[in-house]
Amino acid sequence: MCFGRQYNSARFCSASSPNSKRAGHSIRRLSCLKLANNLAESINLWGAAEAISLGLSAGVSLETLRCVLPTMREHSSYMDVLFERLGHPEKGTSVSLEVRLKDLRLARSLAMANRLETPVAELVEGLFEQTMDKHGEKADQTQCMRLLIKDCVDPA
Repeated sequence: MCFGRQYNSARFCSASSPNSKRAGHSIRRLSCLKLANNLAESINLWGAAEAISLGLSAGVSLETLRCVLPTMREHSSYMDVLFERLGHPEKGTSVSLEVRLKDLRLARSLAMANRLETPVAELVEGLFEQTMDKHGEKADQTQCMRLLIKDCVDPA
């Protein structure tokens, strides 16, 4: 959604645009937006995992966390992703660690090309690398929870 409307990326960067330079610029802009979104997803996933693990380690039940956190202001949709995985660990891979790391590396490469430091992205990339080393590149991105909450609950 963009300004309350569904964003139509195909129309935004139409290759059949009469001005090919403009179309090329639009495609580059969309690529940058996708990389920025993927970076936010990666950081938010780790933040949500950390928040859930904090609650669990403090003795709050998974069910209470699952019921209360989504009702709070500014909750992350990645909490929902993690709660879904905790509730249904048998589900297949939605986004592999390999893909998550590829996206993070592309976003960091874009940042470096623009002389932007990304210390949080660097930290999160390292955490996903640790997760991949332990669980393999085809494992689901939500395996990151295992590094944090292994003593609290087994997210299988």
